[in-house]
Amino acid sequence: MQLTEMNILLIALIMYIITLFLYFKFKVSWFLAPSILLWLVPFFIVDNLFIRIFSVIMIIISIVISLYNDREEF
Repeated sequence: MQLTEMNILLIALIMYIITLFLYFKFKVSWFLAPSILLWLVPFFIVDNLFIRIFSVIMIIISIVISLYNDREEF
């Protein structure tokens, strides 16, 4: 099976959805830290400028949510 851009993006999307599910189920913010790396996949693979800008925005949002969370974790 040859991995095309679409297949790689779908794999990254599935991994991101799993990460979000784990975050909402266990309420642990460090689950979102690896999702920052998942947003680098479309940034480096796809040549579309809109997708690259969206990826950068999502990287910034993921950093803010995962590192600057006000709640205390027990």
